[in-house]
Amino acid sequence: MAAKQQVKRFRDPLCPKPLLDRAAFDKALKENGITLSEHHFDNFYQRLHRSGYPPLDEFVAELRGEVAEKGVSSNDDGSVSVATNNTNFRTKNSVSSRPGRKSQLPKALLEFLSNNVSAEADSDEKFATITSKVQMHQTSADGTTTKLAVELQDGHVVESVLMRHEGR
Repeated sequence: MAAKQQVKRFRDPLCPKPLLDRAAFDKALKENGITLSEHHFDNFYQRLHRSGYPPLDEFVAELRGEVAEKGVSSNDDGSVSVATNNTNFRTKNSVSSRPGRKSQLPKALLEFLSNNVSAEADSDEKFATITSKVQMHQTSADGTTTKLAVELQDGHVVESVLMRHEGR
């Protein structure tokens, strides 16, 4: 009798881990003794979104104030205030739409992210802002349909079709 082939019922751990996986990011922070409030998490992800999901090293430099158009100041409570000049991006969130409002992120978070992008960081614990890439995109001649092939981090390719309809 032929041996029954074993079916793999789990996925290999992703490396680097996607920064957009909030649960995995929160777990890694807690394992390093860093606890963030919901406000800090929301603030962090809003900043990441507004920045256009740059590579993590560029995003960390931006948060640390190493980018010319950003202003950074340290606060007495151990947090860092980061002010942006990006006034054309609006959200429904009242915190982010008030002019002159500074976002605050804990120094421990910035240190964790800085250590994460360094060459010495354990590769199993690294995070990345984007872990998938568009392999192919094709738009129809009339512009109503776009076909995308997205390569996921694990090597699988997902195809999708975006159809635009008049009046919808």
